[in-house]
Amino acid sequence: MYARPGSPGVRVVFALSAILVAATACSPSAERPVDDLVRQGNVFLDPETREPYSGLAIATFDGQPGVVSKRLTLREGTYDGPYEAFFENRRLSSKEIYRDGVRHGRYEWYFENGQLFEEGTYVEGTLEGPYRAYWENGDLYEEGTYRSGQFDGPRRWYMDGRLVELVTYRSGVIDGLYERYLEDGTLDLKGMLRNGTPCGMWIEADQTIPYPACSTRIVD
Repeated sequence: MYARPGSPGVRVVFALSAILVAATACSPSAERPVDDLVRQGNVFLDPETREPYSGLAIATFDGQPGVVSKRLTLREGTYDGPYEAFFENRRLSSKEIYRDGVRHGRYEWYFENGQLFEEGTYVEGTLEGPYRAYWENGDLYEEGTYRSGQFDGPRRWYMDGRLVELVTYRSGVIDGLYERYLEDGTLDLKGMLRNGTPCGMWIEADQTIPYPACSTRIVD
């Protein structure tokens, strides 16, 4: 709505503009070079105050001051918030979230061509939940589930969109069903393992291979 000069509406706009200009002048730089900060161990300090630095910071590639290699968020001198790394072609290399200096939340890593390479989730620095990795053409390469930083449950590998191998884990140890497939999708090898050791009856191609009976497993 148009307001004529001298009207209350104009005075409000001018006052708001003055506030915004003042706030901008008093705010810290949006992105501060990491090299300007003083590092003591894993803590970044403001070079002027020698206090832990809070705010955005960037690093650049050697000899390429205009090409950002990483962009990070610091709180009280430690990683806390979004973190991004880049290739020299300026494409995203990784995207993560930190809390109190450790990874916490979803992460994504990329190939240099921009395709997603790997994705998963950290909880207080430990891998937790579904995990996936990809071929450079975008096809699924591997998938599984982490529990307290270790694979737990089925872990599968793929090639050209087809399953080639399945390994079952229990708290980071191979324990359970194993399967391997040929290029035409035919099952080539199948059997059970307990604590990494084959047990029970295995099938390989057209042969049956007996192993000692599988011990009874106590379910968590």
